[in-house]
Amino acid sequence: MGCPTDSAQQIYSALAPLSSLGKPLVRPQHLLGHRWKATKGHHFPDAPYVEYSGEVPQPELESVKSALEAKARELVAQDAPVAVRLNVSQEEAARLCGELDAVHRSAEALRLVS
Repeated sequence: MGCPTDSAQQIYSALAPLSSLGKPLVRPQHLLGHRWKATKGHHFPDAPYVEYSGEVPQPELESVKSALEAKARELVAQDAPVAVRLNVSQEEAARLCGELDAVHRSAEALRLVS
């Protein structure tokens, strides 16, 4: 005997935390003056990652990576609460986050992690 389940909801529930893991990477880069745009992500357990578009001159690459890591560690050490808001309207998201990029402007509702 089995129990009916909502497979899509189970998959979303399992993978949403991996998607949310990339969000804390945005704050350190903004605090350091970078405005790279996330262009690709893989939100599955085998190898989650986020790719950004933007340029870093080769001679600065290691120092930028080190600065990002240090800033991320600093933010994590603050142990600030994390809030997840589901089904946020376009208007509310724009009010909270500022201008939304085209991908987010086309969604009916958004998930905000702060």
